[in-house]
This record gives sequence, C-alpha cells and structure tokens, in this order.
Amino acid sequence: MERKGELHEFFDNVQKRLGAVEEFLRGDQSDVIVTMKPTGDPRISCLRRTQNQPIEASFLYILGIRRLALAYQEGFGSEALPDAGSRSTGQVRSFSENHSFPVDLARAALKPGRKTLFIENYLGQPGITLVFMLSTRALERMLPHQVEKVCLLLSFGEYPKISQLASDLSHDLISYQQIFNRRVESLYQRYCTGTGKEPSWSQVDNSDTNVAHFLRLE
Repeated sequence: MERKGELHEFFDNVQKRLGAVEEFLRGDQSDVIVTMKPTGDPRISCLRRTQNQPIEASFLYILGIRRLALAYQEGFGSEALPDAGSRSTGQVRSFSENHSFPVDLARAALKPGRKTLFIENYLGQPGITLVFMLSTRALERMLPHQVEKVCLLLSFGEYPKISQLASDLSHDLISYQQIFNRRVESLYQRYCTGTGKEPSWSQVDNSDTNVAHFLRLE
C-alpha cells in the first residue's frame, strides 16, 4: 500500500472539519436549496466560490460541481482525470460549447467535481462528497495518483471517522442532489424565459447513477 504521509495534511484538515460538516448536515438543509436566489444563470452562479464563504455556500457549491461532473461523465464516460495544473482537460471545451457554458468555469469546477465523483465511485459511498465539501480547494490541487491514494487509504479503513460519516450521509447526498438538480433546472428555465435565451441544457436527473460508472485514472 502507498505511504499516506504526503496526504496526511489533507486528511488532517478534513478531520478537523468533520464536526462542522456533521453539525450542519444534522438538520434538513433542503431549504438552503429551494430558497437559493442566484444572480444570472443559475447553472453558473452556484459554481462560483469566495474565500471564507458560509457553509451554506459550500454546500451549494459541492452540489453544483457534482451536478456538472455527473453530466460530463454521462456525456464522455471514462476519461482520465486532469492533472492539477493542466489546462488540457479532455473534452471540457466541447462540453462547454455544447451547453453554452464558460469553458474556464467548467474547467475549474470539473477539477474537484470529477475527483470527488471518482472517489465516490471507488468507495461506493456518495456521502464522501459531502464530507469533502469544505476541502474542495485541496482536492482541486491533487494529482491523479494522489486521488487514487485517497481511495486506497479510505478503502483500507485508515480514516474510520471519515468513512463512517460518508456512509451516514450517502442517502442524504442523493436526496439533496435530486432536489438541487430540479431547483437549478427550474431556475434556469425561468432565467431563459426572462432573458429570451434558448435553453441549452436540459438537466437529466442522473444523481442516482453515481456508482454506475468508474472514471479512469492515469
């Protein structure tokens, strides 16, 4: 098994945030989704983040990047994850053009989004994405081989508290994703009607297909 030393800081930071994540998700956070009021295109606004943003914004962000990663996976299947500093992200440009989506924003969102989705698929625990919702910047910087090590360490039970919370939150993640997808689609249709734009992407509710496909790491 690979040594865990190089990822110790990442896991240490995740564990320090477990209490905040668990406390936030102890209650039903559906209202955070249904009451969100994005500015402009709701598909885009939920993918923007700021330093020291409230946990509610991090919650919406993780659902937003997962939604995008699921759509990308559905369209392009098993493609290697991009390196942290790479601007060559496979079919991202084509994906963005097909859906009238800013390519730079899609690229930035897919880096952490596809990595959390890969870890989900490897472990069979969708809830790991919620566990990592306060650690997306660190995931964004990870190289593919490091993402693979994260999977191995968790599957071997090296971080039982993280794994247990991921298991506990898996059903919640699927439910929240379905609510989020429907809310964004509704807001997007309203946005297009108000601006006279033709809707370019009708979101398929694919939030329960997270363990059906595995992304390939190189």
